[in-house]
Amino acid sequence: MINVFGYQGDSSECDGERFVTARLDKSLSRAVDEAYAKADKAQENATLPFWANAVAWLFFIVFAIVAVVVLRAASELGFAEAFVKLPLWLPIVGAAGFVVWLVLKLIEYRNGKKDEETGDYDRALESLANIKQAAEDRLGIPPDYTVVDIMSYRYKPAKGKLDGEYLNEDMKLFSKDDELCLADIDSVYSFPIKDFVRYYLGSKKLPLAIWNKEENYDEGEYLQYGIKTKYTDMACLCYSLQFVCDSEVYEIVFPEYELEHFQKLVDVPVEFDE
Repeated sequence: MINVFGYQGDSSECDGERFVTARLDKSLSRAVDEAYAKADKAQENATLPFWANAVAWLFFIVFAIVAVVVLRAASELGFAEAFVKLPLWLPIVGAAGFVVWLVLKLIEYRNGKKDEETGDYDRALESLANIKQAAEDRLGIPPDYTVVDIMSYRYKPAKGKLDGEYLNEDMKLFSKDDELCLADIDSVYSFPIKDFVRYYLGSKKLPLAIWNKEENYDEGEYLQYGIKTKYTDMACLCYSLQFVCDSEVYEIVFPEYELEHFQKLVDVPVEFDE
């Protein structure tokens, strides 16, 4: 079975490339990429870079741990005795952690105030929204699409497809001219609805690398799917929407929480292992 959004090795073309029915020209595709890059840069300038924010909270955790140790010792011995008994470096490390966190957060606050005055981030977001709308218009994507997670699959030719890695990516789902359509940033993939034969629910959870929904994966409507594991990873059962084309069986793989969106467009049996 062929995953439509399977990628062999480092290839940029998926195994379902034959189903592409629309694609942005290079100039507009480049404009979309540049708009995303500018929005990311503007957001970074308005806050802190990811690494700096991580450093800030790491030092705050150091400060918090030291504070707990000092307070616990003070409750047992009193502050004066505690500072005599505790190593001299401990409060110094704690104070340094707090100072580093405070300095970085003040820089973040300053950047935010500066952005409020210049409006750079808002302008970047507006520019991004405009270029995305232009791209959707060029691709012929209707305004009533639904954003769904699709499981792409990258595998190494030498090891076979079973040794690949899944990645959940959001795509736009809609129907047009009796076809099921899925669109990413620069392409539309179309599949005749009459060719679909079934939804098959796999018995093994697939990992979710990122979470694309506004509501948390362990709250509200998503709580029922048990996405949170006993570790820090996310994983979910997935459906395979299958169809036949030129004697080949293809599949579109998506997390089970997206089933209702597909069923509104494709009405075929749902099957699973007993």
